[in-house]
Amino acid sequence: SIRAGLTFADDFDACVFVLADQPFVQSADIDTLLGRGAGGDGRPLIVALKAGNTWGAPVLFPRADFDALKRLEGDNGAKRYAQSQMRRVRFVKARDRRAFCDVDSRSDLRVLRD
Repeated sequence: SIRAGLTFADDFDACVFVLADQPFVQSADIDTLLGRGAGGDGRPLIVALKAGNTWGAPVLFPRADFDALKRLEGDNGAKRYAQSQMRRVRFVKARDRRAFCDVDSRSDLRVLRD
């Protein structure tokens, strides 16, 4: 899915990977990722959302990382790649502490409603 998504990003300076099952990630979180994406030292930054000690998608990856991301295989996802680049990773605080709660089933949805 990463490779497929990146085939549509060749004309962009960066791309943000967002998971569809995280209802507490807000559009303002994405806006903040985009705002932090430009590296102050000229090196493109990887910018990830963080809530408490948890971080991950959504994550902004600059164009400089597209080729490496396209070579990922199997369970070696984008977060593992980002972990290999930690000197370039910056975090933005999620607006909702539940940002990484995901909804994969009806029971997950019921729990979130309560």
